[in-house]
Amino acid sequence: MVALGLLVSTSYSVGALLAPTIAPIPLTFMRFVLASGVFAVVMLASRTPFTLDRGLVFRAGVVGLIFVAFFVSMFKALETVTPLSTGAIFALVPLLSAAIGWLVLGRRLSPAALLLLVVAGLGAVWVVFGGSLARLRALALGHGELVYFLGCIAYAAYPTFLQKTARGDPPVRLTFLSFLAAVVLLLLWDAPGILATRWTELAGWQWLGLIWLAAVPTSITFYLLQYASLRLTPAKVMAYTYLTPAGVMVIESLLGHGLPGLSVMAGIAVTLAALWAFERS
Repeated sequence: MVALGLLVSTSYSVGALLAPTIAPIPLTFMRFVLASGVFAVVMLASRTPFTLDRGLVFRAGVVGLIFVAFFVSMFKALETVTPLSTGAIFALVPLLSAAIGWLVLGRRLSPAALLLLVVAGLGAVWVVFGGSLARLRALALGHGELVYFLGCIAYAAYPTFLQKTARGDPPVRLTFLSFLAAVVLLLLWDAPGILATRWTELAGWQWLGLIWLAAVPTSITFYLLQYASLRLTPAKVMAYTYLTPAGVMVIESLLGHGLPGLSVMAGIAVTLAALWAFERS
């Protein structure tokens, strides 16, 4: 999950470059098409048998729906709200995941663990808002934020759903079928928009960005997420997403966009300390 949190960080910088040039649903569609290709190769290389049964199709379909709901709600929200607002809402995911895990699986957090999770979330929100109280006070919730919040609920339910329905499927096969399910759902959602996109006219840097998104923040991270979801509690799985804002800051600094201020560094330190204590608890 530490690796996942850091790898996901790269999707924000790359996505920010691609989002103005490709519509949200076609962008998400091609991301999953390429990711499906990556996992098709992985299945062949690992000699994972391609077998289907009703239960596996159901699980892959639900996971694909979760992927689609999360990504499309994020891109839809970004049409009307700021990245700061979406970042603040995403900070609720670990708490939502803990609540869903408690309701469905009976996994309760101790008061101390819950407090540490809240502190880590507050540190992540502080980083998202660049250590600015003015930006935080300016946060306003509207229709776009609600759309993304619903997508975050779906994403938060992923570890619980996987633990509740796991039947020992090879992670490679379930991930591959989930990506295929996402491709089909996106086609049903907006086939005209996908077909209208001039894929052959995309520049080389756009294809490189799409390939990176498909291979790293999609293929590798969802495999890691599935692996961790079967071994950790839902709250612990999602808690490590608080590393993402810190990862984004590091990447942006490496790209020459400047170092974060001391206030932001303090937020990163609080998040790391709270996660370390949460892990030990």
